[in-house]
Amino acid sequence: MKRLGITLSLLATLAAPVAADDHPKTVGPHDIDRGYAWYAASRVLAADGSVKATRLPKWLREGLEWQVQRSSAEHGLEDGEVPPSREHCAPWSGSVTWPPSETAGDFASVLLLSEVAVHATLGEGIPGFTQNGNPMVLFPLSDVVRLHGRSSSPDYLLVSFDRLVVRGRVFCAVSPSHANAWGTRPPGKGDRVVLLGPWSSDGVVRARASHPESAALAQIAGDDDELFWKSSFGIASVMSNEPRTLAGLQERVDEAVVGRLFDLTAHLVSQEYGSPERREWAEKWRKQHENNCRIVEAAELPGRGLVPVRKICRPLSH
Repeated sequence: MKRLGITLSLLATLAAPVAADDHPKTVGPHDIDRGYAWYAASRVLAADGSVKATRLPKWLREGLEWQVQRSSAEHGLEDGEVPPSREHCAPWSGSVTWPPSETAGDFASVLLLSEVAVHATLGEGIPGFTQNGNPMVLFPLSDVVRLHGRSSSPDYLLVSFDRLVVRGRVFCAVSPSHANAWGTRPPGKGDRVVLLGPWSSDGVVRARASHPESAALAQIAGDDDELFWKSSFGIASVMSNEPRTLAGLQERVDEAVVGRLFDLTAHLVSQEYGSPERREWAEKWRKQHENNCRIVEAAELPGRGLVPVRKICRPLSH
């Protein structure tokens, strides 16, 4: 079985930091004070890596200028390369604390509460920055295959990076908790990936390291289409009960379709992330899987509506 290569210094195979005319230069939502959620590097940086003189939101300008003034330009790395450590980063002594996840890494909960369930191929990444200057790369998606009929079909994947060389300068996430979120093999051009997560009307799926509302992301590799799930869930470094191959994933999805499990959660998917009803449902679902059990069928019962009616209790093997 062929496994993903492990390297200490990686070329993420990103495009030069100039957003093509047919790709977005910003990604929403837009905040009147903080601007857009993401800006392409070509929108905010000059060719020499300095911050453009054009009008930018205060948070973004201050975040970029702070990094330009303090991070290293003497690193010997190429644009798009991921530095192997934070030694070239601007020093940071703060921390970021995210609210707890509603799914706590349980695969079934992640799948059944997702509006997007697809596998796709990553195109050339467009480097850019979040509202406070953290590096984040926008990947166009091609060959998008929906895992089931209810899934939306996204156009882009927006991925946070702990560190990245853009226009000769090392830019880094301000929170060290982002370190190693993608392991030693971050997503890059040509990768085949699985995405499970929230839908956005702009057609962009967000994979934000350590953020609880992030999409779950797996890289697909080898002749057996092995899945390498990444710690992009803000919940756990590894999901529990996750399928290990693309065929195993499709089998689990098909089982959920036949068993009407997506019908069971249809009213929850449209609710706000972290709502009490979603959390209560995820907690009950997770307790089943902690005992090596999984719900496989729901049905309409008189006076009760659609409810779980059958489960299987045995360790999963795929």
